[in-house]
Amino acid sequence: MTMKKNVTLIAVLLLLSSCNNRAAKNPWSYAPACYDNPWTPSPSQKEAIPRCLLMETADSCCEQNEECAEEDAYSLAELIDTALIRSPQTKETWSIARIAAAEYGLGQSPYYPEIDFNAFFLATRDPGFFGSRFLFIDEFREYAPYISLNYLVLDFGTTRAKSRALYQRLIAANWIHNDEIQKVIQNVSLDYYSYITDRDKVAAGEANLHDAETTLGATEAKHGRGIVSITDVLTAKTTVSKQTIELLNDEQSVADSLAKLLAEAGLPANACVGVANIIDEIDVDEFLDSVDHFLCLAYDLRPDLHAAYARVLSDESSVKAAQRDQLPQVSLSATTGQYYFNSGRLNDYGYNAQLSLNFPLFRGWYYANQIREAKARLELSQAQLRDVELQMVRQVVTSYQDFNFATEKVRVNKEFVALAEETFEANLAEYKTGTVDITTLVNSQTNLANARYSLAEARKQWYDALTNLTYASGLAQKGTR
Repeated sequence: MTMKKNVTLIAVLLLLSSCNNRAAKNPWSYAPACYDNPWTPSPSQKEAIPRCLLMETADSCCEQNEECAEEDAYSLAELIDTALIRSPQTKETWSIARIAAAEYGLGQSPYYPEIDFNAFFLATRDPGFFGSRFLFIDEFREYAPYISLNYLVLDFGTTRAKSRALYQRLIAANWIHNDEIQKVIQNVSLDYYSYITDRDKVAAGEANLHDAETTLGATEAKHGRGIVSITDVLTAKTTVSKQTIELLNDEQSVADSLAKLLAEAGLPANACVGVANIIDEIDVDEFLDSVDHFLCLAYDLRPDLHAAYARVLSDESSVKAAQRDQLPQVSLSATTGQYYFNSGRLNDYGYNAQLSLNFPLFRGWYYANQIREAKARLELSQAQLRDVELQMVRQVVTSYQDFNFATEKVRVNKEFVALAEETFEANLAEYKTGTVDITTLVNSQTNLANARYSLAEARKQWYDALTNLTYASGLAQKGTR
């Protein structure tokens, strides 16, 4: 019985000394909590990414304005929350992350002993003869419950390297989920600003139509007094028709952009949903920090960059696992149980223990090709990391430049609208007094219409550039504004 207790004690100690109980028992705790929430890495899970490009980065960090407006209609923040809840893309990446977490949990199994309960019952009955004479009947009964144990004692780090590879794949899947959330935020924001811009164009179109009708009224009044010919009236009516067509096109664009925005938010295109126009006035005198500041943020916050780097770390561990897979393995197997014979007359316990060494010698160049494959995958992931980094830097730089140009465009277009309005009002007054002709008046009205549309488009470019810069810098996260 002492030997039996020792074997049981060894099994318990092996179980308690295993590597990671949390990963084996609850691997989903390593994945995002829900499909509409980003994954928050611990300091140990967020690997520092070495800069592959030579560049200076700023040490300061951005501060987020956390003001939130409350309206009866859907605000941008509410549309984003709705999209994150309803988006099939975030649910897909969330499920992939949970699969990776479960695979990481499966990878912890070799750290634990394999313990099985077994039992058998054997019954035999053999009659004994000598020649043709019956002599006896031999009956035998045996049954035994027993426990078997198998444990990998030593594999020179193969299991650890495989587990590390699975862990980094899990980290990559979590970062990809975060990146998908940021893409949803980016897409909803862009569609929201497109819809608001189309509504602004409708307002501009209505103002343009009002100006055209004002011009028509002035020409009809002068024609009624015989001051101008019917040509001026027809020219003014043509302008009214043109502005009416432009207004109808703008209203159609509003309907189309609203349908696109609702679809991006996971809502049916025919949903009766109001969208609030919560857009602050653009400060054309506001300047951004240097582009290096946003590059610094991107290196720290961009999920797709962290995912690519985690894949590199995973493939590095896979190379180590492939190299160590051809090393010897030491394993332990043991069984113990109580055996019962012939109704208990010969009962006793039994056990066996075996320590085995397995040294792979040749499997048709399996191990060599396995290492080649692992190294090729590592080279691929390293190239993909480099590509992601280059694309990230390009996105930050171009969106930063686009934002600065858009800011200048908004400033110039505001001045353009102010001058065009003043010119139109002056020409209208002079037309009524007869000092300018209808062509001059219509041209000034057309310039004003173009100025209003140009300002609306410049404002859209400004918000688009801001949205793209926010995504490129990794700042497009749930709960930020």
